[in-house]
Amino acid sequence: MRRLVRRERLTGWGALAAILTLLITASTLGLGSSPAHSQGGVFPLPADAGTVWVIAAGYNTGSHSVADGNDPHAIDIVRENRALTAGSVVRSPIAGTVSYVSNDCLTIDNGADLAVLLCHLFPDPSLARGVPVQVGAYLGTVAPAYHANNGGLPHIHLAVHHTTGGGRLGDTVPLIGVWALEGIDLPWTGQFNTHAGTRFTSSNGNNAAPPSDPQPDPQPESGDSQNGPSSDQSTALLVLQPGWNMIGWTAATPATEIAAALGDAVRVMFAFDARTQTYRRFSPDAPALVNNLVELVPGDGLLILIEDGPGAVLPRPPNGTLLVQNLREGFNLVAWTGAAAMISEAMTSLDDALVAAFWWDPGARRYLTYRPGLPMFSDLAEVAPAQALWIQLDAAAVWDPAAGAPADPAAGGDDSETPGPDLLQILGPVCLNLRPAPTTIGTTPIECLAGGTIVQSLGDTEVDVTGREWIKVSVRGLTGWVAREFTSPYQPRGSVGPGDNSGTNPDGPPSNTLVGEATFYHDSLAGNTMYCGGIYDPDDPTIAASTTYDCGTRLRVWRDRRYVDVEVQDTGVFPADKIDLSPAAFMQLGMLAEGRIAVRIEVLALPGQ
Repeated sequence: MRRLVRRERLTGWGALAAILTLLITASTLGLGSSPAHSQGGVFPLPADAGTVWVIAAGYNTGSHSVADGNDPHAIDIVRENRALTAGSVVRSPIAGTVSYVSNDCLTIDNGADLAVLLCHLFPDPSLARGVPVQVGAYLGTVAPAYHANNGGLPHIHLAVHHTTGGGRLGDTVPLIGVWALEGIDLPWTGQFNTHAGTRFTSSNGNNAAPPSDPQPDPQPESGDSQNGPSSDQSTALLVLQPGWNMIGWTAATPATEIAAALGDAVRVMFAFDARTQTYRRFSPDAPALVNNLVELVPGDGLLILIEDGPGAVLPRPPNGTLLVQNLREGFNLVAWTGAAAMISEAMTSLDDALVAAFWWDPGARRYLTYRPGLPMFSDLAEVAPAQALWIQLDAAAVWDPAAGAPADPAAGGDDSETPGPDLLQILGPVCLNLRPAPTTIGTTPIECLAGGTIVQSLGDTEVDVTGREWIKVSVRGLTGWVAREFTSPYQPRGSVGPGDNSGTNPDGPPSNTLVGEATFYHDSLAGNTMYCGGIYDPDDPTIAASTTYDCGTRLRVWRDRRYVDVEVQDTGVFPADKIDLSPAAFMQLGMLAEGRIAVRIEVLALPGQ
């Protein structure tokens, strides 16, 4: 609610009227309605005490907008170390009664016509409408990427709404006064993405364990350090899809314990013995004689077949220390124990012995592949902590996660052709925005750099609130920031770049298209106003949302030999290589049941062209 206030001297009845007006306004905004907070009135984060969170999407952004309807004061919050968000415990920030609960959201009514809405979590099964909760009560866990309608970014949607009875929600109120989050006022200004990047430390005082699944004690975050897997000491909650799943394991664990944690959902589990190039298996329904998979050890990879249905959630041990693994010639099913890295860097120690690496994508139901030196046949770009991989070798080799530095440029040739360590090349054909600050929010591009442009890295890097990494560069006398994922080390000898399929598959997508993933809008967004203007229509096959391309950019989205032409009309909170399509557009590439699919994104025309 925006008001224009005229300053003037108030006396007598004028002053009394002004005071009454302020009291009525405070009541309307919910400022005078105590939420029964902990710690003397502070409205705490819905998270374990001591954990550090930041606002990834603030007021008036994406679906949190005046035009969208009744929740312009909603915010999306993530852990400062974003890798810790999925699986984080969600706790009640107020005392009240559960007034609504679904597969991904719940509301807690404070009994005074206001309710807190929390979304994109897996609510505890014991919660139901009418159940009373206290401050700090365990409510569930944050869902991992692409679950609980989070659009690919694990986060908590948090808003305080007026209520209209029966669990129905009205307008949101700004988080100020007694609703100031952790005592920090978040006033409404009407500006886009207000308060994004604001940092909070939770004071939620009741860290009682969940009723049915005890969690380990929260670890001190020290600013949520990102020093590799050893900094994450909490149990990871893995969401397994119906069908095959491939996961890494990080502690010595009997196979029976893993099967028991999955219950009736598991049909069979396989590990792989690289020495004999044969599988070891465990099935709860099989005789003990044939169950030769007895125990998983740190660094093992595991194939799990889940029964049809909703899938299953598997608690996995915390990531351990870096493991140096002796791999054999042939196939090895192993877990990466290092920090998140580019796949080429993770494979550095394997050198010439590496033939290929494969990861099973349970959503797309296919393997993604990395083949060194063959980018046109590679669509696996990164590896995450504890991710399982098939590694194919033509000789035995040692896999050392500490040896992840990029290889030095090849020696030889004219010195003038040898790239300096600070030279980068912009990946085409997309022109890449050079921005004055390391963010897309509230910045106007200095210039759009054409594909192939060579820039000099100045050594400074920053990660914004969405997790995108930026590099400070200089080009043609201009200084600014570019997104790292659209650059590569300068290769003057004409090396083939990512996505290039020169000379192959002439009917497929053109060279140098951006490799990424496509998802589709949730049904609930129909009729909302999009970021670029216009009303979202799920039956319009031209609608796309992107954080990479500006409004009005025309794109061709390829899946194998199929494609759909779309226009960027919206944005969201998801990684730079992801695109969100209307269901009508998505169905031209695959079935909605697939959820997300691997695609290549080609720019047809920039805005105004």
